[in-house]
Amino acid sequence: MMVMRNFYRCIAALLLVGGLAACGQDADTGVIYLVRHAEKLAQPDDPGLSDEGHARAERLAELMAERDIEEIYSTDYRRTLETAEPVARKLGLQVRLYDPSRLQAFADSIAGKSQRILVIGHSNTTPELAELLGAEPGQSMDESEYGRLYRIERDGDEITARIDNY
Repeated sequence: MMVMRNFYRCIAALLLVGGLAACGQDADTGVIYLVRHAEKLAQPDDPGLSDEGHARAERLAELMAERDIEEIYSTDYRRTLETAEPVARKLGLQVRLYDPSRLQAFADSIAGKSQRILVIGHSNTTPELAELLGAEPGQSMDESEYGRLYRIERDGDEITARIDNY
């Protein structure tokens, strides 16, 4: 009887240690999605989104809901905030602001997180941020490109990245 009790204690201890190791692995995994804001109006100062841009922002919300986004970051511009709003509303999250002129500091602040994060930026900052996070930036974005979606996954020290369109 004593041998069986010790056997079960050993099995329980192994399961606990294995579970903790698995939790530790999951804690090191994070996914960051980067997008440029959706299509904007042709206005000189801080334009909002066009009808096409609002439709793209809604598609982004559907896509990010499927990916269980936990944090949303945006620059403090009308077009980026309007792109983030449908995602935030759908997921019940607050949009956090970041300063696009301090990309290295921002990249450092999110690189080690284990959450699933969405970052909405601009044509000149999104590829640069991807590179700062360890991904290939791809070709530079011109003013007519809106659908590029970076997916950057970190598992411990290993980074995998890809670029899709949405």
